[in-house]
Amino acid sequence: MRWRRPSAMRTRAFARASGSAQQPAFTVLDLGTTYVKALVVTTDGQRGEVWGVGRCRLRGLRRGRVAVVSAVSMACETALCQAEDMTLRTCGVALVPDRAVLGLSGAVIHTVITPTKTLRPRPDDRVRIEELHSLADRSLRLARSQAEQAGPVELVQAEPLSVTVDGHRVSDVTRFRGRELGLDLFFAFIPQIQGQALRRLRQRLELDIMTTVAGPLALAAARREDGLFIDLGGVATDLTLMRHGQLAVTSHLPSGGASFDRELARHLELTPARAELVKLSYEAGQLDPQVSAEQTVAAVYQRESAIWLESLQPILRRFSDGHPLPASVWLCGGGSQLDQVLQACQQFPWMQRLAFVRYPQVRRLGPLDLPAVLDRTGGKLTMQDVPALALAQGSLSHITTQPEPNSLAHTLTL
Repeated sequence: MRWRRPSAMRTRAFARASGSAQQPAFTVLDLGTTYVKALVVTTDGQRGEVWGVGRCRLRGLRRGRVAVVSAVSMACETALCQAEDMTLRTCGVALVPDRAVLGLSGAVIHTVITPTKTLRPRPDDRVRIEELHSLADRSLRLARSQAEQAGPVELVQAEPLSVTVDGHRVSDVTRFRGRELGLDLFFAFIPQIQGQALRRLRQRLELDIMTTVAGPLALAAARREDGLFIDLGGVATDLTLMRHGQLAVTSHLPSGGASFDRELARHLELTPARAELVKLSYEAGQLDPQVSAEQTVAAVYQRESAIWLESLQPILRRFSDGHPLPASVWLCGGGSQLDQVLQACQQFPWMQRLAFVRYPQVRRLGPLDLPAVLDRTGGKLTMQDVPALALAQGSLSHITTQPEPNSLAHTLTL
């Protein structure tokens, strides 16, 4: 229970303390596979400002999914309290928003992208919004039947990717005439039992979850450019491909930075917890020479990075599907903070193994690469928080505006 939930008077006190805080505020809760990250954000609908950040290692997960709600709830509460306490230092008064955006990793969701087309019986008439709604309903039925092959599912997110008339992308479809109407939609489903667990989690946290967002979609939408996005998390890696300005495909690899730590623990004969401390000391340049030589740790991570890269190749070949991949590769997530991961990606013989439009440029995706969200925490945000920042950036307009009653976006929320 959020026993620290403030009164309305406390929230208004924050608004008087800062001009930016007069804007609507919300919380981002990024439920990863190893850590949960929480952000406290204010927004004017166009730009966001992060005033607090919190992180906590998750317990109660099984293969990245919520198994013990009480344990996950405690970790979320810890991260939320850390973020809320930070707002006391960054702006003078605590802000504890009731509204929240929940982000889910690729380990939990099943994504389906449905490109559907239909021939219009009256091509000389302007497209009616009802025609688009009918196409969206058909897409949803197709996507659900595909997702339910592994068991009962729940829809958590549906987003339009593109609308075309006679093969041309349009923004306001009702202004156009044509024979062929096309609609590409993104759907994110979760297992029904996982949906029940998330509802119990929401009740325990006493949060108003405005929307649940698939992390890979938020990450790709944050940059709005063609490229390959690789989120190296603790026990999983999410891969997202943006092509021709829109999301093309997503995938998930059940391997992440935790495998690096396990190998280090085995090599140094340490417990997993102790191995993680060695890794953190190594990243900070404070490795205890009595525990292990720095060269040994570097060698382990270099070898594991190469193995991890090899495991990505089958997925990337499927991504290619006979077409060259974009030349931008973006790394993010906690695992990407290791220098050996970046070096292995930069030195990898991409053009010899896969088809790219040109030799890819590999870069880390950091907080500064998401310009619509400003860091007011005093530099506390890291690459580990980029997926959460992408969730915040993608939710800015939803906080201050509602979809038009007859719009496709409104229909997809029903």
